[in-house]
Amino acid sequence: MTDITKIISKSWNSADVAEKAKYEKKHEEAKKNYEKAVAEYEKEHGKIEKKKRKSKKTASASKGKGSKTKKAKKESEDEGDEEDEEDDEEEDEEDEDEEAAKKSKKSKK
Repeated sequence: MTDITKIISKSWNSADVAEKAKYEKKHEEAKKNYEKAVAEYEKEHGKIEKKKRKSKKTASASKGKGSKTKKAKKESEDEGDEEDEEDDEEEDEEDEDEEAAKKSKKSKK
């Protein structure tokens, strides 16, 4: 994403005033059309509630995690999978122990 942004930024900054004016005019027209459409919509359906965005800092804090790289996330997931497998094995062993205990109680009777 950043490479594309750099290329576009370089292209925009090197454009002459006349070329920029062409795009700025299109932008103004599109903005007016958008504002007109929103006004018509709000007239018919009522005011649009704007949701506040969480800042990146707030969003990561609300997750209870810091910002992780893809690699760190993957490693974390892998560790979770290993823990799940260990838990499953422990449960299987406990089930086997319970069954063995039941069988030994029955055989003692």
